Amino acid sequence: MKKKLKLINQFSSALFILLIFYSSAFCQPPIVILPSSHLAAKNLDVKAIRQIIRDNFDLNDDSSPYSKAKIKIVYNKYASPDHLVIYLLDKKYYTFEIARIDLADEPFAKNVIQDYKLQDEDMEQKVANPMYASCPDESADMVFATCETGIPTAVQTIQNMSDIASEQGYNVETLMGADENEQAVYDWLSCDNLKLFIRIGHGSSQGILVDDGIVSYKYFENLSSSALNNKVLFFNSCQVLNSPLEPAIIGAGAQKFAGGKTNLTVGVAAQVLQCWFEDVTYNDASMTDSISRCNSQTPNAGTYAISGNGSDYLFGDETENAL
Repeated sequence: MKKKLKLINQFSSALFILLIFYSSAFCQPPIVILPSSHLAAKNLDVKAIRQIIRDNFDLNDDSSPYSKAKIKIVYNKYASPDHLVIYLLDKKYYTFEIARIDLADEPFAKNVIQDYKLQDEDMEQKVANPMYASCPDESADMVFATCETGIPTAVQTIQNMSDIASEQGYNVETLMGADENEQAVYDWLSCDNLKLFIRIGHGSSQGILVDDGIVSYKYFENLSSSALNNKVLFFNSCQVLNSPLEPAIIGAGAQKFAGGKTNLTVGVAAQVLQCWFEDVTYNDASMTDSISRCNSQTPNAGTYAISGNGSDYLFGDETENAL
């Protein structure tokens, strides 16, 4: 009996060690390789790329400040990986860092650049293409989106606002998870009759991260000066109300653009967004007054801002709302 108990204890100890090892590995922030239009992408050594990232950034266990890393591989004219663009998603805030790693032939890292500014070449070799944007439904009034399905408050807030808008009779589209992708953003923003586009997720002054990559300021810079006429954009993302993203969106004719001026805290920031949405829809409140009021009522959410020269009322001028 004692021998049997000893074997059980040894088995339990071994199992416990395996569980600890598994938990540690499982809690490593995931590294996602973004899709590429380059033909050489199908032969990519994903394991080697992931190891390069883990060797150079703090992505080894759940103590990491990052919730995830998204990797764009940029190929050279010889069809070899030239460099990596790394998007490091912050765990606490809706922000992300951008880094670059230049690659040697092995591949291995030969140069690491922190606080990297995106270049034109980084915007190429994408599956999505804004030139082929096509509105999925011209009758849509509002789009609510988040690719962050692992953040319960993001999912719940998107669903809450979608339900409120639907109950008020608006034609609503909800994009969750992989449905909030680059091409979807390009397509829905091309809809002439779309009034409001709201999203929750990671952002920076250079753009917003969606499921399969970045919708960058360069996309908005290339739009015509009337492309976003009569549209209100609210990105519940960090640092988006700063240059170069903010002037690019306003330059494309947006009625109003709202979002984070500083870092926004994951969780509580969603309360500001829903407060604002309810205020401007239920009460026909001024968008500027509402964002200031809702932000002041939610401690530690972060700092919001709003810009644009169009009407400060979601559904038109204040005099029109009173009719």
